Amino acid sequence: MQVAVRLRPRLTTESHEIEAAVAMSNQRVQLVSTPRAARRPASYKFDHVFTPRDSNQVVFDTYLKPLVRAVLNGTHATVLAYGQTGTGKTFTMLGRDLWGLCAGAATGDPDDGAAMRGGDDPTQRGIMYLVAEALLASRRGPVTCSYLELYNEKVYDLTKATATEAGDDDRVPLDLREDAVHGVFLPDLRVHPVHSVHTLTDILWRGAHTRTSRATTMNERSSRSHTILQLHVESADGTTATMNLVDLAGSEKSKKHAPRHHSQDMKVTPIAVEQH
Repeated sequence: MQVAVRLRPRLTTESHEIEAAVAMSNQRVQLVSTPRAARRPASYKFDHVFTPRDSNQVVFDTYLKPLVRAVLNGTHATVLAYGQTGTGKTFTMLGRDLWGLCAGAATGDPDDGAAMRGGDDPTQRGIMYLVAEALLASRRGPVTCSYLELYNEKVYDLTKATATEAGDDDRVPLDLREDAVHGVFLPDLRVHPVHSVHTLTDILWRGAHTRTSRATTMNERSSRSHTILQLHVESADGTTATMNLVDLAGSEKSKKHAPRHHSQDMKVTPIAVEQH
C-alpha cells in the first residue's frame, strides 16, 4: 500500500495564515507555528505530496497509471480518498464537472446534469473519469461497472431507482453473502457495460440522485456515506480484474461539527492505493 497526500488550495473564506502554516516537499508536509495557530512544528512523511497547484491529471499520471497497468494485467487494485469534509475528496474522484453534475443531482436540478453531459473541460476531469478512459483505451476485453453506497452499515445499489421523497429508509439494502467460492459478495448488485466514458458519466449522474447527502457546518453538501465505483476489466483468457475507486465519507467527528469557526488547519486529502 502507498499513501499520498493532496493539499487543496485555500478557500476565500479561510485565513491566509493557513498557507503560511504548511511547508511542503516531495514526500513531507510540515506544520509550523503562526501567530494565530501556535503549535510545535511537526513533520509527516508520505509516499508523495501533491501541492494545491497539482491537477487531477498530475495525480493520475504520477500515482495511478501503474494501477491501471496492473488491472489490465489481471491484478485487482483499490484507490481510497480519505479526509475531512471539504478537503477535496469528491473533487479528486469526480473532477470539477462531474462534481458539479452530482451536486446538481443532490439538489434536484436536472438541468445541471444535462449541461454537464453537453460539455466537458478536459483539464478538470477526475480520477474516476481518467481511470475509466485509460482502461477503455487499453482494454483487451469488455469493461463493466457497479456503483454502490455504504450507509449506516447497509449497502445500496446507486444505479437502482432514486429514493422516494419519504426518505432514505424506503430504499432496499442489498443482501450481503459469503461462500467458499466468491468470498463476500452482493448477489443482487447490478453490473453495467461501460462502452465509453459518457456511459460512465450517466451512471454517476444516476447514482448522485440516490446518494445520501446532508448539510453540516463543515460543508453544505457533506456526504454521510461511502461510495465505491467498481470497474471490471475482462481479459482475453476470461479472467476479470477490478479497480475499486472509493470516495469515503468525511472523517471528522461529531464534536467538530458544532458552531462554525475558521479552521487553522490546511485541508488535505490522503489518497491510498493498493494492489491485491
